[in-house]
Amino acid sequence: MVETLLKHASSSSRFTVLGSRLLDEQIKRDLKFIVHFLRDHHDPKLGELAGIWLGGSYGRQEGAVYRTAETEKPFFDYDLFLIYQPGYQPRSLYRKYRIWEKQLKDKVSLPVDLRAAGSVAEIQRLPKRLIWYDLAQSHQSLWEKQPIRAGFASDAPFAPEQALALLLYWGGILIPLARAEVLNSNAVYQWYRVVQSLGDACLIAEQKYHSSCQERVRQLSQWQRAAGLKWGRELDYLYQEATQYFLQPSDSDAEKKQLRQRTSQLIKLFLNVYLYLFERFTQVPADLGDFERLFLNPQRGLNLPLQRLLKRFRPTAIARRLLPDADAYRLYYLLPFLLQGGVPPQLMLDQICPEIQQEFSLEQLELYFQALWASIQDQLL
Repeated sequence: MVETLLKHASSSSRFTVLGSRLLDEQIKRDLKFIVHFLRDHHDPKLGELAGIWLGGSYGRQEGAVYRTAETEKPFFDYDLFLIYQPGYQPRSLYRKYRIWEKQLKDKVSLPVDLRAAGSVAEIQRLPKRLIWYDLAQSHQSLWEKQPIRAGFASDAPFAPEQALALLLYWGGILIPLARAEVLNSNAVYQWYRVVQSLGDACLIAEQKYHSSCQERVRQLSQWQRAAGLKWGRELDYLYQEATQYFLQPSDSDAEKKQLRQRTSQLIKLFLNVYLYLFERFTQVPADLGDFERLFLNPQRGLNLPLQRLLKRFRPTAIARRLLPDADAYRLYYLLPFLLQGGVPPQLMLDQICPEIQQEFSLEQLELYFQALWASIQDQLL
């Protein structure tokens, strides 16, 4: 699937796998305009700009190319990371970024996502989180006042909780996605991002993650063949399909309808990966059909393996800011029940969410979950 697509790859493109030289020139013009805009609009009082990096798919030369019979164009967005001299003001800059993104919207081909990567010193000791790992491994410098090199605070491999954090983040996206009667273009993007997160979570758990999506396709195929899991081939196939979508997206009504019909399949695959990680980290066999027995001991409350697993969510292990352990517990615990359209037994809710009143409906529980998820979502990736 992806291998067939990559036979048409362009060796000369700086930003995409499948784009032409003309598309490259269009992207270069966009990025040149953005860099000039950002340098002209920066207020030195908020921070002295030291560098502008292109991250994301275009930064690693895997940007999306949308084709019609007449044209080709870039797709999704440009991810720009800004680096500062010490003493910058991230909160004030965050507000500025949102204004500048709106101003740039009609000036270039794609939406622009602006993010502060930190100071010149901070960029040399990044935390081992996916967003910073991908940036350090695969980016393109668009402008630097002086040469800047990225590095990590530790040589340790990814901590396993990164895999769990991926599931919590994209599980929070999948719940409303599963309830949607019709999928729009953004929902198609989310559908495939959920698929991608499942493969990435397995690769992180096995210490095989790579910043290149093409390399991850190869690593996942090798891993699933060696692991021999019943659902591994299905994940492999969907992961390749998702990668193809992110390299060369489509936007047909037929595809949206087809994906909506396959959402139950995606939920089952999500739950299989969820249980795989549970077994991987606790060494306790897990059964897809009985989450109640897996999580709850009627005499002692929560099973010890679950408690040990969730202790991996230490504050600083996932994010620089505090991630409340209790919030991670609740999200992780409620997720499989809500994905299956069910409400956990009250005894389990009493253990995890004592503030929840008796006889909470499914709709009320989903609202509770989404509010909790929204409060910590930025700390999960």
